[in-house]
Amino acid sequence: MAGTNWRHPDGPDSHIVGKDRYPVIHIAFEDAEAYAKWAGRSLPTEAQFELAARNKRDSLFAWDGNELAPDGHHHANTWQGSFPIEHKSEDGHVGLAPVGCYESNDYGVYDLIGNVWEWTSNWYYPEHDPNDFLNPTGPLQQESVSSNHGSSVARVIKGGSYLCAENYCLRFRPAAREAQDSGLGTSHIGFRTVLNPI
Repeated sequence: MAGTNWRHPDGPDSHIVGKDRYPVIHIAFEDAEAYAKWAGRSLPTEAQFELAARNKRDSLFAWDGNELAPDGHHHANTWQGSFPIEHKSEDGHVGLAPVGCYESNDYGVYDLIGNVWEWTSNWYYPEHDPNDFLNPTGPLQQESVSSNHGSSVARVIKGGSYLCAENYCLRFRPAAREAQDSGLGTSHIGFRTVLNPI
C-alpha cells in the first residue's frame, strides 16, 4: 500500500505511537545496515544469527525437542493453523507481537525465532560452502545467486516470522534461511544489531 513505511507500518493512516516494544518493520537492508553503523554495531552474519538461535541445543527448534509447541506451549510467534486460510492464534498473537513476549534463550537473547524475519549481512547463495566453517561470512556479492531475486541482489534473512506455518513455510527453525531482495522492506522483516569485538 502506498504510504506504508516504518513510521506508518499499517498504511498511511497508521502510526508507531505505543509501538515502542514492537519490531521495526518495512526496513530495507541498506536502512538496517545504516542504522547498525550509526549505532557502532553491525548486522549479524548468518552464522552469528544461527549460533545464537540454536540456543546451545541440538534439536530441530530453538528449544528442547522437535515439536513446534511442546505440550501446547508456544515459544515463538508463528502462524498456527493452515496458512493462509486458518489462523488459530494459539500463541495469543495475530500479526506482530511485542519484543520479549517469550522467554529468552540460554544466551539471554529474545525472539530469534518467529515474529519477524531478520536481515543478516550475508549475500544469498542456495548452499553453504562446506569448507567455510571457521567464522563463515558467506559468499561475495558476485557469487550471490537467487532464482527468485535475480543475481547479486538477495541477502539472507533468518528466523521466520508470524506468517510461517507448519504447512507452508517451516522457516522458524534455526537452520532455516531465505533469500530476500535487499531493497525491499516488508511487514514481516525486521533486524537486530550485534556488537563485534574490535
